[in-house]
Amino acid sequence: MSSGPLRRGPSRAGLLFGCLLTALMVALGPVAAEDDGLRPQRSPSTLDSAGRPLTAADFEAGEAYTGDWRLRAINAADAYARGFTGLNVPVAVVDSGIDPNHPKFAGRILSDSRNFWTPVGLLDSHILVDVNSHGTHVSGTIGASPVGSQISSLNAIMTTERNPFIPDEPSDAEIINQRYGRRPTGTDVEGAVRYAANHGARVLNGSYGYSFKDPHVFQAYSYEAMVDAYNAMKAAADQDALQVFASGNKHVP
Repeated sequence: MSSGPLRRGPSRAGLLFGCLLTALMVALGPVAAEDDGLRPQRSPSTLDSAGRPLTAADFEAGEAYTGDWRLRAINAADAYARGFTGLNVPVAVVDSGIDPNHPKFAGRILSDSRNFWTPVGLLDSHILVDVNSHGTHVSGTIGASPVGSQISSLNAIMTTERNPFIPDEPSDAEIINQRYGRRPTGTDVEGAVRYAANHGARVLNGSYGYSFKDPHVFQAYSYEAMVDAYNAMKAAADQDALQVFASGNKHVP
């Protein structure tokens, strides 16, 4: 599923590639649940009209699959053919938000979705918005129909400065200011991770990476920030959340 062209050039392509494993992890979510005594559920979307299991080739020929190169890249059709699409698995997507009006997300967006903009209280935290389409794009792989997972959209990725390579394009924070009259100064990623763990996310996908030189950043790291990130991720691990993070976003060839 695609919600339209991405708006940040080469850096966005790298960001997307770093998220590819998420779909596979979500597809195999019910399999991972076997360890705690839960029986995997075969998704109804993996059966044909006569109730026969669809094959990997059937999924590869489908509109949803051919329209999303990420599913092909991770061979998600093989998991679907086994009957696993993450049916009813709650997945927290720490990203740039989601388009709540996209028809492919009907009935898939959980009520605990919210924004983690700073300063806290800047706007209603439950406004669902995605000003650059990346979060919608990633959530489409994870939870758009016919995939069966449920999305908790945690908006915690934002550009606060303009891309020096596209200086005429406003930052995410500027766009939010244009829409709502208040400009965020950043986001609380670690708070989003803790929130996901405390709200029962079985899978947590984080589409952010590090940057030390580029002013067009999603998260700037310091020792204190890394300790806080570690503690947040450990808290999620203690809650048995399967965590999938993009890596090397700034160093994709």
